[in-house]
Amino acid sequence: VLLICARRGLLPDAPAPAETAPTATERQGTRRWSLPSGLTLLMGAAMTFGTITEGAMNDWSTLYLKDTVKASSTVAPLGIAVVSATMLLARACADRWRDRWGDGPVVRAGSALAAVGLGLALLTGGVPATLLGFACVGLGAAAITPCVYVAAAERGSDALSLVAAMGTTGLLAGPALIGFVATAGGLTLGMALVAASALAVTATAIWIPWNIRRSPEREPLPAVPDHKDVTTLH
Repeated sequence: VLLICARRGLLPDAPAPAETAPTATERQGTRRWSLPSGLTLLMGAAMTFGTITEGAMNDWSTLYLKDTVKASSTVAPLGIAVVSATMLLARACADRWRDRWGDGPVVRAGSALAAVGLGLALLTGGVPATLLGFACVGLGAAAITPCVYVAAAERGSDALSLVAAMGTTGLLAGPALIGFVATAGGLTLGMALVAASALAVTATAIWIPWNIRRSPEREPLPAVPDHKDVTTLH
């Protein structure tokens, strides 16, 4: 229904470029399969760790508050609420942050905030500290996946599709992995793995060549002509 309502506002497709017959050299050099570059795999790793962080918080935050922190049944659902609210707030402001500091610093600082905030919450314990740590995860992890998607898209459609697939894998497999770890060593250890995953994003983001964004309002203004130039223009 939303697509039907928005159909009038959709952008038209760009005209397809004229196709030319490949040369003999190009035909010989064409390969059906090619291995992804190390940079693409690095972006995929950052996306996987980022989606593991998001997915685990969505699935395990309430149970951690209830079983480990011993929060009441009324307070326990606040875990996912805090993560969702802070993530929504951060994604609403993320473009401004990216325009001001760039994609790389936003991803590195955000993932570090998520890792440190959640780690301190696990060490401190208690409902207030835990909710504050969850808020750090929501704020810090919100811009990870959008920025990595942009970086992968600049490498081409093949890189984007692989990075997206790795991100989906992390989103689906991450919560299950946390569950296996929690079964073996407790949910605190499982949540520590979430903090380690956010820290892994920080480590991988150091080596990714991020695009430098610049907001239009931050572009230098043209020089104002003097009085004679203005008269001539008129």
